[in-house]
Amino acid sequence: MIPVEYGDKIAVRLIGVKAGNLIKEGFDPQLSLFAATQTVDDIEQKNDSIERHRKELIAAMDSVQDKYGDSALKMASLIKSQEQ
Repeated sequence: MIPVEYGDKIAVRLIGVKAGNLIKEGFDPQLSLFAATQTVDDIEQKNDSIERHRKELIAAMDSVQDKYGDSALKMASLIKSQEQ
């Protein structure tokens, strides 16, 4: 496109570019704001740690439900306050 001049202004067509799905599945691209440098290995190690904690949490929840029944655990957002 050839820019068209309007006095002191130039008309320019804006072009957008989008890129998506550039990370492997299960990879958390969130980087720390406070770490000076963070390698891919550091991020993958963090993801492994999060996944291990998630599995431990699910096992604990299953244990509570096995002992006290399926209604023993609820999302806090589903519990109505006494004021209502």
